[in-house]
Amino acid sequence: MILEDKVLVVFTDEGKKNSGGPGGFISQLIRPFKLCGIEVTPPITTPLRSRWKRLFGQPETWLNPANLLGTLRNPSYLPNRSLFKEAGMASARILWFMHHAFYELFAPFIQPDQIVIYQPHCPELPWMEVLGVDEEAVQQRKREEKTVRDLIARSSVLVLPNEGARSIYESLIGPDLELRYLQSGAAIPSDVGLIPLDPQFTYLLYIGRRLPIKGFDIVREAFSKAYASRQDLRLIVCGSGEPLLDPGVIDIGFTSRIHDWIASVDCVVNANRQSYLDLSVMETLAIGTPIIMSATHGHEVFQQFNSADLHCLNSTEPSEFARSMTKLCRKDRRQVREDTPNHQLYAQEFSIPQYHERLEEFANLILSKYTSN
Repeated sequence: MILEDKVLVVFTDEGKKNSGGPGGFISQLIRPFKLCGIEVTPPITTPLRSRWKRLFGQPETWLNPANLLGTLRNPSYLPNRSLFKEAGMASARILWFMHHAFYELFAPFIQPDQIVIYQPHCPELPWMEVLGVDEEAVQQRKREEKTVRDLIARSSVLVLPNEGARSIYESLIGPDLELRYLQSGAAIPSDVGLIPLDPQFTYLLYIGRRLPIKGFDIVREAFSKAYASRQDLRLIVCGSGEPLLDPGVIDIGFTSRIHDWIASVDCVVNANRQSYLDLSVMETLAIGTPIIMSATHGHEVFQQFNSADLHCLNSTEPSEFARSMTKLCRKDRRQVREDTPNHQLYAQEFSIPQYHERLEEFANLILSKYTSN
């Protein structure tokens, strides 16, 4: 039986609410809810080896010529084929992929009459996120590029958060690909606590990988300039990387308490050179903490919003960020600041009910266009 009344989101990992990318997105906003027109594949946790044992206990399965040929080409062929059926993908008319890795797993089993939707979540072409210059990294980039291009070629619809993000993927958008914009959202983080910070200082927080595309070098140089004139400033750096010993910088590395840090500081700083629509930015709005950010690509949308605590810069010049940093004042530190301009902006534009309304409208539109009767 073909599932005609649901768009099936393909994500067979369990995902974590505090993780970035599609895992955190789906865990926060889609999987926990009963939504009209939307369903998510269940997380598959069965160990691969037990799956192999069960499958190879059925000779009629593995002796099938098509299965045998597929297994010779790819040892994971049979387990993936089993997952495709178990997770409901075989009976879904419309499959929505939010990460190309799942398309790579299940592409051989997608039927010609099934509709594919793709929503990337990267601030750059997905294969460019594979770092390194060694042979293994080069080969992985090539493999992921092929997967993404194959997925785009198979897709009927490409979903992006807004028009600003389109330029990131422009080179992949052909004349036959339908483009739809669906503004994302975020949950209000639960159980947010406060981290005791010295009240004599004003704290900024950088979240993320220490990469040029994330603007880490911009934040670092900007803070150095700001600190030269205001020694009461402190920059807390959250994320993996080489330890920093810069004056005024507090390097905490990776942390599982990122929401507590957002609530505890006076301002979050985001200087992306390219932006999709960062979950951490929307969570910062939800908590109510001020933010200094670059209006690049998907973040151009923030220029249209009016919030006294949203400092949206048209430049990625360190001097511009430094100027904003030096103007900062200490804020009343509370777990979630519901009476702040940023939280009010979140409630109006990025809350779960707002996102679900847009999501269900999108699903109904897709279902009415691509399903029979």
